[in-house]
Amino acid sequence: MSLELHSLTVEQLVSGLNEKTPDDEASDCREGLMHRSDYCEELITRFEPLLRHAWRRGAFATEYQEYVQDVFLSLFRWLPQLRSPQAFPGFFRRIALSVAAEHARKSTRAQKRKDQEIDDQIYQLDETISIPIFIKSYLERLPHRERTVLTLNYLNDFDINEIARTMNLTDSEVRSLKHRGIKRLRDMLRIDTEILSNTEK
Repeated sequence: MSLELHSLTVEQLVSGLNEKTPDDEASDCREGLMHRSDYCEELITRFEPLLRHAWRRGAFATEYQEYVQDVFLSLFRWLPQLRSPQAFPGFFRRIALSVAAEHARKSTRAQKRKDQEIDDQIYQLDETISIPIFIKSYLERLPHRERTVLTLNYLNDFDINEIARTMNLTDSEVRSLKHRGIKRLRDMLRIDTEILSNTEK
């Protein structure tokens, strides 16, 4: 069979494919591809420079064999629209370049999704690590009792009554320490923000 195909012209190969390709849109292109693998292999051999050129245009988005398979799947879908076998080389070139471009687009989209997932993970990790460090760095600048109250309240989820029992204070004393600590933190943040703003100017 291979010797017989080798002796055919491109036009004869294409005519043979057209005769063997059902026009029914519901037909399975992969099944058709398998039944005509000898024809496909002969065309691949003859058009390999074109195929490899188009594949390189796709920036190696996929393995060459996977790319070639998709080219021929696309060819089987569009082959019934080829009016003249003599026009096959240009027709085939357009398909090869189109499939290469689609592979490159899919690869780019996949890479962007991957990059976004990595960015999201880094952001979440950064938030998880940096916010507690940021809060603790400010808490450390507070007087001991105010720092203890805010640490127990905001970082350890103690309520006012639990803090009072832990520190041997009344509820009102805890609330007063909490109020003073929050006010001091706000003042620190305001001053630091002003300093940062002036530095950036």
